[in-house]
Amino acid sequence: MPTIKDYLSLETAKKYTKTSSDALSQIDQKFLHESLAKLEEDGYVIVPDVLSEEVLDEIKAAVEPLLNDTGRNFFEGEKLSEYIRLSRRYMLVMA
Repeated sequence: MPTIKDYLSLETAKKYTKTSSDALSQIDQKFLHESLAKLEEDGYVIVPDVLSEEVLDEIKAAVEPLLNDTGRNFFEGEKLSEYIRLSRRYMLVMA
């Protein structure tokens, strides 16, 4: 797995320098450290309330029609939903 050191050696890391931001000071430091530890341990972190209810409703409305679609033939999986095929290609998180 690439490290920060690996990234810093890339051409893009040298070309695009760090910009200043106060975002880190706005994050609850306890939550940040717990989340980083959880990420390291489990490989993922659940961050509550990242998306508003309105955004979640939009995602659900966009995905719901895909749940009933199936493959067009045996090769694609006649019983395999479009949602499953898409979720294998993209990380789709729904609450």
